[in-house]
Amino acid sequence: MTLPPWKTPVLVIADDFTGANDAGSGLAQAGARVHVLFDSSTPHDANAADVLVISTDSRALSEQEAARRTRAAIEHHQAIANDGWLFKKIDSTLRGNPGAEIEAAMQASGKTLALVVPAVPKLGRTTRAGEVWIYQQRLIDSEFASDPKTPVTSGHVLTRLQMQSTLPGETLDLATLRGDQLAQVLGSKQGLLVVDIEQDGDIALLMAAAATLETRPLLAGASGLSDALGALLAARQPRPVLAVVGSMSAIAQQQITRLASQRDIRIIDIDIRQLFAQPAWPQAEQWQQAMQQALYDGAHCVVRTTQHADQRHEIEQLCQQHQVSRQLLGERICQFLAQLTRRVCREVQPAGLYLSGGDVAIAVTQAFGASGFQIQGLVAGCVPHGVLLNSELHLPVMTKAGGFGDENTLVEAIRFIEEKSSE
Repeated sequence: MTLPPWKTPVLVIADDFTGANDAGSGLAQAGARVHVLFDSSTPHDANAADVLVISTDSRALSEQEAARRTRAAIEHHQAIANDGWLFKKIDSTLRGNPGAEIEAAMQASGKTLALVVPAVPKLGRTTRAGEVWIYQQRLIDSEFASDPKTPVTSGHVLTRLQMQSTLPGETLDLATLRGDQLAQVLGSKQGLLVVDIEQDGDIALLMAAAATLETRPLLAGASGLSDALGALLAARQPRPVLAVVGSMSAIAQQQITRLASQRDIRIIDIDIRQLFAQPAWPQAEQWQQAMQQALYDGAHCVVRTTQHADQRHEIEQLCQQHQVSRQLLGERICQFLAQLTRRVCREVQPAGLYLSGGDVAIAVTQAFGASGFQIQGLVAGCVPHGVLLNSELHLPVMTKAGGFGDENTLVEAIRFIEEKSSE
C-alpha cells in the first residue's frame, strides 16, 4: 500500500536515545520519514524528514541543565515547533526531569497548555486518578521507584511534575475524557493537564479533540501518545465548513440540496420573520448552539434564510406589513447573520467560511473587522477563495454571488476546503 504524503511536521524532544526511538517508531509506522539526531545543533535538511526527533541525553542530568537542553533544541528548530506538533517525550515511569523539561518546552514554544499522558496501555501502563499504574501495581510500589540512576519518589503525575515546575496543573478524569464536551473543556484549560488513561482508545479520543483546538497544545507523553499522534496524522479527517447562504436564488437552494445528497451536513434554517418579533430573533441562541454543535461534531453546517421557493415572493408582503423597505430588511438580516457567524466562530473555528450572496459576504467579513480580502484563487469557476485582511479571523474564506454557478458549485467548494484542511 502506498502511503499518502506526510503533510504535518512534528518536532519531538526526548531525554534519551531509546526514548527518542520509541516516540519516533509510531510516527514512522504511520508513514512519516523520521530522523533522530543526537545533538540539536547538528545541521539538518528540513526537507529530508517529516518528523525530527532530538535526543537531549538529559535524563540523569540536573533539572537546570535538562531544561537548558530542551529550550536549545526547540529554539534550533523553532519553525517546526511553530508550524506543526511539538512533542515532549517523557518516561512512562516519570524518571528523569519531566517537570523541568515540560516547563522549558512551554516557555520556548510559547504554548500555554500541555497535555500530559505517560500512559502506554499496551504495555500495561495506565493513569488512574492522576497516578501511574503498571499493570495492577502503583508505580511507587514498583521496581522503578528504586531505579539506581533516576529513582522515582512519587507516582502521582502532577506531584512529580511540580517538584520541578511552578506551572499550575490539574487532572482530567475519564468521565470528562469520554464525554461529548471534551474539545470545549480542553479549549478552556491552561498549564499542565494530566489525563487519566486506561486504554488506547482513550488516547485517540484525546488526540481527536486536541486536533480541533485553534492552537495546538504541547504533547507531553510516552510512546502511547506518540503512536496516537501518528495514527491521527495518517488518517486525518477534513474539518467542517460553515456555509452562510443569504441568497434567495433558486440555484443557491439547488446547490444546498446537491450538497445534502453527497455529504452529512446540518442545515440551520433561519426564520427571517423573527426580525420583527419582540424581542427580535428569539431563537438566535438556539441557532447558535446548533451551529456550534454541528462543527464540534465534524459536520459541515449550512445556514440558510430560504426554505422553499415561494419565500422570495413573500418579501414584498413582509415589507408592507412591517413598513420597511426591501433594502432595510436585507440589511437587518445580513447584520444578524454576520453577528451570529462571528459568535459561532469565536467558540469553534471551522475549516473555512463559504459566504453566498454579496450583501451577506460583506456584512460577515466586516463583522470580523476585515479591511479587505486577499484573493488566492478561484474554485468551481465562480467562487473566489482567499483570506481576510487585518481580521480577527484567520482561515480560508470563499465568496459567491447568489445566482452564480451550477448545482455542483457548493459541493466543489466544500471539497476544496476539505482537501486544504487535511494538509
